[in-house]
Amino acid sequence: MEERKYTLRVITPIDKRDVIDFLTRFFFIDEPLNIETGMNLDYINGKRCPELEEYCTDVIPEGNSVMAVSSTGELIGVCLNGGIRRNDPKYENKCPNEKFKKVLDLISACERETDIFSRYPLLNNLLDIKIISVDSNWRGMGVCKALLDHTRKVAKNNNFQVIKMDCTSHISALAAKRLGFERIHVLKYSDFQGDGGDGPVFNPPPPHYAVQVYIFKLAEI
Repeated sequence: MEERKYTLRVITPIDKRDVIDFLTRFFFIDEPLNIETGMNLDYINGKRCPELEEYCTDVIPEGNSVMAVSSTGELIGVCLNGGIRRNDPKYENKCPNEKFKKVLDLISACERETDIFSRYPLLNNLLDIKIISVDSNWRGMGVCKALLDHTRKVAKNNNFQVIKMDCTSHISALAAKRLGFERIHVLKYSDFQGDGGDGPVFNPPPPHYAVQVYIFKLAEI
């Protein structure tokens, strides 16, 4: 079989529309929590969530996100990354979209439990992998690994001490583990009750059982 070739490069603001179109075809419809909330069906039926799209792409101007492009010019994978500093203001979730708000509540709860800056007193900044997604026709061909490897280069060049990845999918967690990331926290979906306390907010099918927080150290923390 002929090797399928692609190149990697940093995402720029001019790529934003292409990135959203790519996520619409893949991440928005196949990520476990998007399926759980029904946002996948919204996108399948042509109903968009501007808040989700902005959450995914607002980090692009930082210059820390990377994309994979096939030899024919097709976008086949993205890794959307944003810098976080110790003294950044705390995020307040005021999302008007109830489905996406549930996802943001889960991520915020996981961040509070992890409390990464208290855990590592020498840590002043990190690069947070917010979204990683690969074209379904290119999965299993090393594109995810290549995106993460390139992200490590970008993070090192921009003097980040740590790369962090909150894995809502067990598949992405396995990828992080294979690449030498260290797991530092687990929030099981069965333990996340939300504000109502009426049982788990999310119950995705196996093998997805938790948000797993992985880090890769680029400096002493």
